[in-house]
Amino acid sequence: MLFEGVDLLDVTGPPEVFSLARRETEDAAGYEVLLAAETTGPVTTAAGVRVLPDATFEDLSARRIDTLIVPGAVEIDDRRRVRALTDPVVVEWVRRLAARTRRVTSV
Repeated sequence: MLFEGVDLLDVTGPPEVFSLARRETEDAAGYEVLLAAETTGPVTTAAGVRVLPDATFEDLSARRIDTLIVPGAVEIDDRRRVRALTDPVVVEWVRRLAARTRRVTSV
């Protein structure tokens, strides 16, 4: 998943691992990695790199998700919480998807 201020390594690291698993198993691993955000517009990471989501949160709401990876961020609010994880839209989407996802993890 993507949100403004997300940590770039948290976004790119897991797809690299899953991509390698697909290549090494000649696609037997069967991983499909999609990056989702509130909209399909560019999302700017904490490093200033812009990333385009593959889908919106709503697009994935009806799909079967095996593993949801929630990335971190370096921006925190005045209560020392990761800013995007206090965004009601992001929190509600994670809550709804987590209820029917086999694995939920964070980087």
